[in-house]
Amino acid sequence: MPLQRRTPKRGFKSHRHIDFQLVKVGDLAERFPNGGTVDLDAMADAGLIKSAKRPTKVLCDGDLEGVAITVKVHKVSASAKQKIEAAGGAVEIVPMMTVEAAA
Repeated sequence: MPLQRRTPKRGFKSHRHIDFQLVKVGDLAERFPNGGTVDLDAMADAGLIKSAKRPTKVLCDGDLEGVAITVKVHKVSASAKQKIEAAGGAVEIVPMMTVEAAA
């Protein structure tokens, strides 16, 4: 029997997988201590994400320590949204560009 039929076949890679850039709530409070509006361009300038053109998600890790931040990102976890709103901030969801719209 040929080698390619004898070796195990594993894995599957979806062509619809979205690879998000992850930002922690604690990092937002550290980089933007005065609060205000934080969008993708501001995060890229602060060095939290590599590119403002890629999808970004905020995760709940760390504390805001009373910093009221309005965050404009593609996705946010439920616990991160709750933590931002409890500190007096807000979350705005920016729609993601689809592959068809980018072409």
